[in-house]
Amino acid sequence: MTQVKYTTPVSPRRQGAGQIDVGAATASPVYITAADGTSSLSLKQVGESTNFTLTFTNLSNQDQTYTFDDFGGGLTEKRDEKSGIFYDEYLAGAHVNGPQTVTVKAGQSANFTYSLNLTGLKKNQLVEGWLRFTNQNGQAQLVVPYLAYFGDMTTEDVFDKAANQDGTIFGGNYFVNENNFPRGVADQESLKALVNLDGKYNWQQVAKLYQDGKVAFSPNNNGASDILKPYAFIKQNLKDLKIQILDANGKVVRTVADEQGLDKSFYNSGNNQDITLSVSMRNNRDTLDWDGKLYNDQTGQMETAPDGQYTYRYIATLYNEGDKQVQSADYPVVIDTTAPVISNLAYDETTHTLSFDYQDQGAGFTDYSYAIVKVNNQAFGYKLKDGDSHFTNDGKTAGHFQAVLNAATLAAFTTAKNALSVAVTDVADNGTSQTLVLVSPDVNTNSVNLWNATNGLAFDQTSPDYNATNKTYTLRGSANQDFYYKGALVQVATDGTFALPVATNVEQVVLTADQAGQKVLTTLKTSTPKAAFAWQVANTEPHSFGLMLNTVIGNNPDDVVVQAAVTVGDNVKAYAQDYFSGELYEAEVKDGLATFHIHDARRTVLVGWTEVTGPNFNDVQTTPSSGVYLGVMANASYPAPGPAFTKASQLGTDLVQEKADSDTLGNPDTLPGHAVTDLTTKAPANTEINFDYLTDNDYNWVGTKAITDGVYDPENQVFTVTGKVTPEVTALTILGDSSNESDPANQVALQADGSFTFSFHVAPTAQRPIATSIQQLPVRHAGLWNLS
Repeated sequence: MTQVKYTTPVSPRRQGAGQIDVGAATASPVYITAADGTSSLSLKQVGESTNFTLTFTNLSNQDQTYTFDDFGGGLTEKRDEKSGIFYDEYLAGAHVNGPQTVTVKAGQSANFTYSLNLTGLKKNQLVEGWLRFTNQNGQAQLVVPYLAYFGDMTTEDVFDKAANQDGTIFGGNYFVNENNFPRGVADQESLKALVNLDGKYNWQQVAKLYQDGKVAFSPNNNGASDILKPYAFIKQNLKDLKIQILDANGKVVRTVADEQGLDKSFYNSGNNQDITLSVSMRNNRDTLDWDGKLYNDQTGQMETAPDGQYTYRYIATLYNEGDKQVQSADYPVVIDTTAPVISNLAYDETTHTLSFDYQDQGAGFTDYSYAIVKVNNQAFGYKLKDGDSHFTNDGKTAGHFQAVLNAATLAAFTTAKNALSVAVTDVADNGTSQTLVLVSPDVNTNSVNLWNATNGLAFDQTSPDYNATNKTYTLRGSANQDFYYKGALVQVATDGTFALPVATNVEQVVLTADQAGQKVLTTLKTSTPKAAFAWQVANTEPHSFGLMLNTVIGNNPDDVVVQAAVTVGDNVKAYAQDYFSGELYEAEVKDGLATFHIHDARRTVLVGWTEVTGPNFNDVQTTPSSGVYLGVMANASYPAPGPAFTKASQLGTDLVQEKADSDTLGNPDTLPGHAVTDLTTKAPANTEINFDYLTDNDYNWVGTKAITDGVYDPENQVFTVTGKVTPEVTALTILGDSSNESDPANQVALQADGSFTFSFHVAPTAQRPIATSIQQLPVRHAGLWNLS
């Protein structure tokens, strides 16, 4: 096969051995095999002369004679600098030599030796090509592809470069924390602002901004940067990969992992495959993670390492032998569990200037770090390096903040006592805050401020105000006068503060000046709606635009009204873009109904999406626009369209209003290629069932602890599963000792509260899948987990 616009054949490596012609293959009287039993030659690393043997096997009852040629010689890969296209080029000094004519006796096999001879070639390049054997009796010709590397394959740096360096192959190596926030750029909240607000980077691109010496984590079990996870790429398959941790003196203090048989990285289905996506690691992709712990010889326990500088070292052993068969790559990392300190906090009410100093003993901050300014229950972001705010040392571990509060921040102040808080967080996600209570001169206007909750977020379960036993959360704040909640009087203390217990599952708290609840003072919402978008279905016709689309028909090309159902809530915007012209439209949004006025709309296609901002300054939700199409056609000869809809419910869509997950709002998605559906055929865990000791739809590795916990009886080889189903589940089936779903022994008895116990047999060292099925009116769900 010859590449378009080029005269040389496409190399074996690029086109493969070709399509299999079964008829021709079975009709051929002779087949050829190399030393490894295959019909292709993998010569690996070669020198100037490399001998190899081909075995010809004659299946016929006649002698067969073939004439040999090497298709013009060996090829190597070149790249057109202008177009970027890769192509293959003959090498003048690369040829295969050997017997020009071979004869194989009837019903016998014969070996013939050939030699790949390379003369005057530069070292460290691919050499590949084809060996052709033409039958002198008119039978099918035989072709053997070969691939070799002239030089030492270990001279290639097997690791991709760091993400913050130029010339990366797969985007570069970097680290993330357990929530997939890249390390070394800024803290989690500042990173959300950088990605969600600036709009210049996605969560992979932003990793290129990481700074050496700022890759830090804080293994203090607070749920923010407790784990350091590598996201790295390799250019060759590895025989072995070790991960070592070195202290500031270069001493190896821990070997985190020692993995064998890792697959090289490659581009697959839109993603670059990192090390942990190797088949050998798919059952435990966290093997290379460092939890910040070291072994203490004196206590015999794993303990959190002291704060300080460390090195995360990769040590790779290549399959190919050579001078650099063992290669390493070092990355400096920091353990920092100490929070910064804020001092000299002040607010000038005349100039609206907020100022303070801050200092960190650990990894410090970066130019992308934000201070979070909170006024009562609303949060706003201000950069640490912006205007009069600056760092006071080269290491960016200390600085002075000074900023005039913007209009949005000032609007959050009321005539009651205001809580003005500032918070700074270092790159290891250790945060600190201080609060000023400001007294308003206007005490006659009734106002209420909430201090310990954020509008649009669920109550903080780690707060001392959260009572899990009573299922209440005590709201604290200030007010000028007594007020009402659900018709009950809330009394304000003499210092202007109050405490109000509310149910933890309340969706909104409405505080009013009157018992009847008519004069609303403030409303606190405990959730943020999930972004959603759906084009109207009502009043559309199907038309083809290359694919069939619901289409709005109008008779005025300069003003066609199209509508969509969107999220109901505050801070909701809806957009549409003309697929052909690129013109962008913003809708008028009211109560979940988005109305667009499209001009120059004789025949076009619109792409639509919704954007929801908040509850925090750095939270932005955007619905995917891919595939969200609506056709628009307009002509003066068309009949007049019906009136525009006034309610979203009239659009005929199936859009459902849902709540966003406040714990992950604005956070990074799963790393590319790491979603459960990317890695296996497994589905996400069923939310209707919870196992006490196992994870649904996943691998479960069970050791001796199961015996200690009484879950596994090794003498009788019985494993006991316990758990609980939701109230909606009416029946549960687990395929235990029988594969028959209808077997009465597989029908699990559910208690009144949904709890259950089920036992089955499994050998001590066995691995087996366990299938589950739940009946839930009116649907049925299945699950599968593997027990090892």
